[in-house]
Amino acid sequence: MKAIFPLRLIFIPAFAFLFASPTQPRPDQSQHITSREARQVPFLEVAQNQQAHTDSLNATESNKDEEIEIQKKVSSYTGWLVLVGSIQFLALVTQAIVFYRTLRQMQDTDKRQLRAYLCVDNARIKFYSPTLPEAIVTLKNCGKTPAYGAKYQIHLWVGPHPLPKNTILPTPIEIVDEPSAVIGPGNAISLAHQKHPSVATPQTPLGSPASTIYIYGTVAYRDAFQQERHTNFRLSWGGTAPRMIVENGEKFGNPQTEPSGNEAD
Repeated sequence: MKAIFPLRLIFIPAFAFLFASPTQPRPDQSQHITSREARQVPFLEVAQNQQAHTDSLNATESNKDEEIEIQKKVSSYTGWLVLVGSIQFLALVTQAIVFYRTLRQMQDTDKRQLRAYLCVDNARIKFYSPTLPEAIVTLKNCGKTPAYGAKYQIHLWVGPHPLPKNTILPTPIEIVDEPSAVIGPGNAISLAHQKHPSVATPQTPLGSPASTIYIYGTVAYRDAFQQERHTNFRLSWGGTAPRMIVENGEKFGNPQTEPSGNEAD
């Protein structure tokens, strides 16, 4: 028992020291870890900075790509807008041209409907003798507005029927020149002209195929729209069957319109 007691005195304090003191790392090991971590921190910061710079560059390149794509789209949309605008402009120009032409046509139609028209209303030949005919031509304003400043020319000529090709008839003699003359709508005037003495008396009777009477001339006038107008006329009496009419017991030749020489504007 005496031997055991000293041993208790030795082991009890030892156990108390072991259980009472906390476990702490050795100074050299803690210093070693701290130093290694201290060396690793700059490398981590550099890596992080490089990664951030790389991410920034990637973001910048991505933004540039997006901007380029947006610019391409804007350019494409602008091109389409220019195309659509050009088509609309051409459509407007076409509409303006069509409207202008339609307006001109309407104006021309109104003029044609309202303007004066001097035309041959009737004609006859009066015979003072078998060799002295007189042509009487009635011109009428068939339009709806007056004719102004009328000038008339008429001529009587004797020749074969039908006329040979390329026949040039003598120039009509001007018998009326009245710048102040006005022919109202529906009004008419008569032109009379005897055979000119220079026209030789034919050997065959007047009205035969070889001695057909030709009555021709022109009338020039100005319509209400200040446009110069003219009417040419050409009639003939004779050929194979000359026509006669009777008025108040008096016989007159009834000339017919020729196929050519009756132009008007």
